[in-house]
Amino acid sequence: MDTVKQCGFVSFLERMCPLIKLESSRLIWISICIIFLCPAAVAVVALSYEGAIPKITEVEFLDVAGELLLLVLVQFWIITIAYAGLQFRTYIYLMCGFGIIAMANTADLLDEFIFDHIGTLKFIENTAYPLGMMLATVGLFKLSRDYRELIQKVHKDRDNWRNKANHDQLTGLLNRRYFFEMMPEIMDVAWGRENEPAPALLMLDIDLFKSVNDKFGHDVGDLLLGSVGEGISQFCRHDDAGFRLGGEEFGVLLTGADEERVLEAAQRLRQRLNSIHIRTEQGILVSRTVSIGVSYLNTSDSLDSWMKRADSALYQAKEQGRNQVVIA
Repeated sequence: MDTVKQCGFVSFLERMCPLIKLESSRLIWISICIIFLCPAAVAVVALSYEGAIPKITEVEFLDVAGELLLLVLVQFWIITIAYAGLQFRTYIYLMCGFGIIAMANTADLLDEFIFDHIGTLKFIENTAYPLGMMLATVGLFKLSRDYRELIQKVHKDRDNWRNKANHDQLTGLLNRRYFFEMMPEIMDVAWGRENEPAPALLMLDIDLFKSVNDKFGHDVGDLLLGSVGEGISQFCRHDDAGFRLGGEEFGVLLTGADEERVLEAAQRLRQRLNSIHIRTEQGILVSRTVSIGVSYLNTSDSLDSWMKRADSALYQAKEQGRNQVVIA
C-alpha cells in the first residue's frame, strides 16, 4: 500500500472505494466480520423470505456445508491479501476478484434456501464466478511478476553488497579480507594442475609514498593510490587478480604464465605505474616509482610462506635502490 502513486486513476479508485485507504489491520477486522456476517445474512434473508423456503428435507446440507466452507476460505484469502502489503494494482485485482467470488458464493448459498423463480441468484452466480476468477487470475499473475522482480532485486542488491564488501573503495581493487579468503582456493586449484605453470604472487609497494602525503596532503596521496589501483586493474588479465593489501602495498596474482613471462609482465607493470602523474592544485606533477617482489607457488607452501617470500623479494628490491623487480 505504501507504493501507491497519487495519479488520477488511483484517486478515482480511492473515492470509489474508501476501504483502500484503510490500514491493513482494519481490513483484517473487516474481513473477519464478513466471515460471520455473510452466513448470518443468508440465514436472516432465507428465514424472512415468506413462502420461499423449501422444506427442510429438500435442502442439500452437504452442498450448504461446502459453500459455507468456500465462503470462509475466500474470506481467509482476503485476510491474507490484507496482510501481504502488496503493490497497489496487484492488491486491487486480488481484492476485487475474491470479493466478487464471495458475492457469487453467497448467491449460491442463498439459492439453496430460497425459491428463486426469477433466476436472479442464478444470474449473479453464473456471471460473478467467472468474472471474479478472471480478476483473481490477473492478480495472481501480477503477484508472481512482483515476486519475480523482488527476487531479482534481492539478488542484485546482494551482489552489489558482496561486491562492495570484497573491494577496496579507494582503488577499486579486491581488498585484504578477500585476498585471504580467495588465495587458499587458488592454491588448491594450482596444486591439482601438474602441467600448468605455478601461479606467481607479486607484492608491490609505492616508493617513498609517505613523502607525497607529507608534502602534498592526503588528497593527492589518495589520487595517486586510486591511479595505481586503476593501472593494476587495466594490467590484469581475466584470470589474474589485483589486491590492495593495506596503505601503499598491493598484490597481484598472475596465473598460467612461466617464469620468463611473469618477469616480463612484472617489468611492464612497473613501467606502467611509473608513468602515472598526478597534478596538484598548484599545477605540480607528482609521480612515484614502484618496487616489486615476485614469488612462485611451491607444493610445500602455505599462504603465509608464499607471501613471506614475496615480501622478502620486495624488501630486497627496496634495499637495492627501489624501482625494480626482484624474484624470490
